Amino acid sequence: MENRSRLYGDGFFETIRLRDGEWLCLEEHLIRILAGIDALSFTTTHVIDLKWLESTLNKALDSSDQPSESDLVVRLDFFTTGQRGYVVQDHTMHVEGAVSSIDQAADGVFPNKDEKLDDLLSRVADTDALKYAEASSVAKVFSPTSHLKSTSAITYVRAANECSERSLDDLLILNDKGRACEFISSNLLVLMNGELFAVPGTDGPIEGTMIAYLRKFQEVKFRSFRLDQLAMADMIMRCNSVRGIQRMVHV
Repeated sequence: MENRSRLYGDGFFETIRLRDGEWLCLEEHLIRILAGIDALSFTTTHVIDLKWLESTLNKALDSSDQPSESDLVVRLDFFTTGQRGYVVQDHTMHVEGAVSSIDQAADGVFPNKDEKLDDLLSRVADTDALKYAEASSVAKVFSPTSHLKSTSAITYVRAANECSERSLDDLLILNDKGRACEFISSNLLVLMNGELFAVPGTDGPIEGTMIAYLRKFQEVKFRSFRLDQLAMADMIMRCNSVRGIQRMVHV
């Protein structure tokens, strides 16, 4: 039986950070996993909850050769198996894990639940900014699965190659309407007139776990952004649950 995710890209994945011995944004990852299961009509043979997720992550660690005290990232792939052909014959979900090390030196700012917004933003503003520009090789189109971290990631592969060729730190991917969507592997976070904004799902970004976590204790509003509107922002940031929040500067 073949892994359909490798054959046709009809699977999704999660990358979950172990930082200083703590799994980051675990509840938010679980919510996105459940959304992926629903969107792709996977069936499960057991309850998918926080206990299952933590157990699955720990099993991946135990089967790897990475030291448990290291900073690590676990990638969990969710897929079905079957024979060649587009029609899914068996919707039963399978999971595989892969572990890799990660260097804290490239981390951004991780928010604290008990800090004020001004303090968080001050910490971000004190960091070195990363250089970005708009992607020219790709655009993102909204679909019922555009919120997932799909294993069909050619859009991001092309953007990453363009970014490397242009010697930038990241590229801002626009949607098919020319509005800001997301960075290559991070969500867009915008500070404007003292308020925090993220891009709504209807503009096509992946549903960000760091933004979901941040919204538990800070007000984050959603709105669309044209490029001329982004140019008036007080600060542009990218964020994900692996690297935290990082300040960006347009070049």
